[in-house]
Amino acid sequence: MLTPTRGVEAMANSVLRLRDDPELRSMIEKRIAEFLEVKEMGTEKWFEELTYCLLTAYSSARLGQLCVDALCDR
Repeated sequence: MLTPTRGVEAMANSVLRLRDDPELRSMIEKRIAEFLEVKEMGTEKWFEELTYCLLTAYSSARLGQLCVDALCDR
């Protein structure tokens, strides 16, 4: 039976396995580098990134990008 404690332990073990995956680590490091680049681009780019993240939380990446593009055109 999966108890809350065992569920947390299972999740922690999954995270530890993922942490040690070199391919996943590389993907994460690349994504972090992209965010660091955005940091240097100014407030308009920050607004685009924030808007995209907020809009795609409950939608699709495609629809989120369409909304960001429409907002940036204004």
